[in-house]
Amino acid sequence: MSVNAIKREFVFPLYNISDYSIKNHYKFGRFGHYHYCTHKKESKNFLVKSLKKSVIIEKNLLPKILSELKLYQKLRNVQFFPRVLGMSTNDPKFLVLYFKFPSGGRLRNLLTQNKKLPLEMTKFYVANIILILEELHKNKIIYRDLKIDNFFIKDNGYLTLMDITYAKELKKYTDKTFTLCGTPNYLAPEIILNKGYSFSVDFWSLGIIFFEMLMGKDPFHHSDPIIIYQNILTNNKKFPKIIDRDAKMLINHLLVADPKKRYGCLKNGIKDIKNHRFYNDFQWDYLWEGVTEAPFLPSFEEGEPITKYFDQEKCNVKIKEKYLKKKEEIDKIKKELIENKTTKSKKMSLIEGAEIIDSDTEAKEIFESDDPFIEW
Repeated sequence: MSVNAIKREFVFPLYNISDYSIKNHYKFGRFGHYHYCTHKKESKNFLVKSLKKSVIIEKNLLPKILSELKLYQKLRNVQFFPRVLGMSTNDPKFLVLYFKFPSGGRLRNLLTQNKKLPLEMTKFYVANIILILEELHKNKIIYRDLKIDNFFIKDNGYLTLMDITYAKELKKYTDKTFTLCGTPNYLAPEIILNKGYSFSVDFWSLGIIFFEMLMGKDPFHHSDPIIIYQNILTNNKKFPKIIDRDAKMLINHLLVADPKKRYGCLKNGIKDIKNHRFYNDFQWDYLWEGVTEAPFLPSFEEGEPITKYFDQEKCNVKIKEKYLKKKEEIDKIKKELIENKTTKSKKMSLIEGAEIIDSDTEAKEIFESDDPFIEW
């Protein structure tokens, strides 16, 4: 895609990086890192995503970045997705995207603080995610890495899905993809078995999130990823004795190994989930319009920082995350799983991970002639 074509397709305002102060480091992923950011002169707060230009060039990630920007553009008017307020391309080391600051922090923090979420709160957040999936799938987009960590809580208490790095837009609804990506505890069986998959994997992950919010941990949790995969493939999950019957029933409908029999993938599609007994009398239109009252609203006493719900999760920028294992190792482990072989000496991790890119010394400066964004 030429620079002129990019300019025509994306209408994000260009910000001068020198006008902004990028501060606390909150979340890291394989390709992007989130920070709290303020305007140096004006009273404006942002959550920014910084992408390392040298890595984009080295790993040929420009098509992935352009795809991500395209999806942000397509979903910009839907309340459950963040709008790119602007971008900085003039920094020699980073491409920076600016989003409205979601003052409620990450959904993961709320779960961690409460250990488990009450039934009605869980119902509200799961309903948010259902509408998010409905909109994504309507646009032929598979999310592929659905997990609690990627949801942030906005000022009005609703969720926004901040990270769409792994999302993929299909050409046709019947298309399948085979890329092994995502986070171990949330992977659908069809991904592990390399059978090819489509929108079904998002409904499986929805079931994991549903369970996790009510129970405080995901159903297949284990310190050894190999055993996680075995638990997923054998559907080895246990419910506590006391759980809402309708919630348990809907979770079981989502965590069905055969994607053809999984809720969301049947003849009625996502309507089977929205019309389930668990959501009796739930006003889906009210939620879509933003008039349903959220169970939690970010609140601030005088003098409290806007980062109140974020500061507890500051990243230690000196910590290094391990990179994803090479594809050959992943394939080998998948083969072992399929053959029911377990070897504790051959552990692996599929967690997102990359070096933290928070200091100048950790980001290579690239020549202007090599910068794919400098002419934007």
